[in-house]
Amino acid sequence: MSKHLIRVLNLGKRSFDDVLRTQEVLRQRVIAQNSISHQRSLFPFTNDVRGDGYPGEPENFLILVEHWPVYTAGLRDKAFSQEDANKLKALGAEVYRTNRGGLATFHGPGQLVAYPILNLKAMGFGLKEYVARLEHTLVQTCAAVGVSAKTTDETGVWVDDRKIGSIGVNAKRYVTLHGVALNCSVDLSWFDHITPCGLEGVEMTSLSKETGEEINVSETERHFLSSFSKVFETSPSSVSDYVPAAIADAKNTPMNARVF
Repeated sequence: MSKHLIRVLNLGKRSFDDVLRTQEVLRQRVIAQNSISHQRSLFPFTNDVRGDGYPGEPENFLILVEHWPVYTAGLRDKAFSQEDANKLKALGAEVYRTNRGGLATFHGPGQLVAYPILNLKAMGFGLKEYVARLEHTLVQTCAAVGVSAKTTDETGVWVDDRKIGSIGVNAKRYVTLHGVALNCSVDLSWFDHITPCGLEGVEMTSLSKETGEEINVSETERHFLSSFSKVFETSPSSVSDYVPAAIADAKNTPMNARVF
């Protein structure tokens, strides 16, 4: 079975708004590239197809990042108020309402966040299967460091009744945005100030807490990439020469989120 090329952008530690803008830039490029590919399939014997695509770019990207402390609310979190946001900002975190699915969550240092920007139509499955594959990727990643995780009826990944991985996604014209967060060595007390994912009384956990050892993000990234490649049947490649252009473009891209 042929593998889909996916280019991996490891952005280190970056603010949420910078990375969201970068996602938006890349998604628009994937959409444009997909449109050009479709036109060329309709008119294979002409070079006159016009578009604003980017020749030679792959159809899929994967961003890996750690965020500075930030709370985000999803589309369904109608109860998340300005008063709530002010309390969270007083803790030293940024606060955003986004267009992803899911409810309130936290991102910060010690947490691996992965944003796949995938052309689901080209990959041959829909949004439900996509979420299931993300969950499976997280379960395999946990297993690689000796943590037995599982899925439940609730979206995300769990160790017994403790939540270790969260998922919130969005798709436009078959191309995905947002993604997953896996707690590696993050300070779990940040979650005490919200109802994580809208689940009352849920206990959050991390790879470090479950193993009793320090499991950092850089170590986890390696396992995540291996699991992602197997589950999604992708072949990763470097984009070190592409990252600066993507981020530079992102500075001028409107952010699909509201700052509190």
